[in-house]
Amino acid sequence: MNTRPAHRAPARMPSLAGLAAAVVLAAASALPAHAQIMNSQGCGPMYIPTHVGPFDYRNQREMLRTVEFGHFQPNVEDLIKPMFNSFGADIDYTLKAYPNHHRALITLNRLSLREKALKTSGSDFSVECYFFRAIRWRPDDLIVRMIYASWLHQWDRTKDAVQQLDYVVDNAGDDPFTHYNAGMVFADLKIWDRALQQAHAAQALDFPKGDLKARLVEAGKWQEPVPGAPLPGRAAASAPALPASAASAPASR
Repeated sequence: MNTRPAHRAPARMPSLAGLAAAVVLAAASALPAHAQIMNSQGCGPMYIPTHVGPFDYRNQREMLRTVEFGHFQPNVEDLIKPMFNSFGADIDYTLKAYPNHHRALITLNRLSLREKALKTSGSDFSVECYFFRAIRWRPDDLIVRMIYASWLHQWDRTKDAVQQLDYVVDNAGDDPFTHYNAGMVFADLKIWDRALQQAHAAQALDFPKGDLKARLVEAGKWQEPVPGAPLPGRAAASAPALPASAASAPASR
């Protein structure tokens, strides 16, 4: 049975076009791996003897084609037709093999919205558990955190979403792509001052895309940057952020 929230179901899916595009770039600019096999907030072990992996989606791609051929072909990614018994089962297998599989997490977001459920049909874990697993597996994967922030937003958990985005901004360094995409998610949350900061950061780093600025202009929130202003973000956080509600994470079944 699907677990449903006590509050209203989400009304819309945040824009994930920028994050979907980020998946392609992330594969080419992978961060160094620092694997740990651990339990993720009661969301099952990372190493499962009956499954391949776990692998890092960014830089351990030797089994990726095999996993996607069996469980994440385009009809699954587009939520047209499952390859196994359900979309949830296909995504579950994919995310057990590659816990930080960006495109599978984006598809899980969309499935959660479509089913209006915190646990999708056929999956072993709640949706949030898959994000906990991805973050515990690779805390430095900032794309995972932006996808997670979008999911939190669609369930009206703005404070938790901002916590993830703060971590992203604090660790983005001089990567214009990450600053830009964080700004797009802030715009989804209608936190316009933070979206503007990220737009300025991406612009200062010569990022060419102008969609974020266009959204700010349309919302009447665009302002030209102040010359010499520092980039947003502080020193890299000392520990990966999880929502304040992580202590009461959803049950794994």
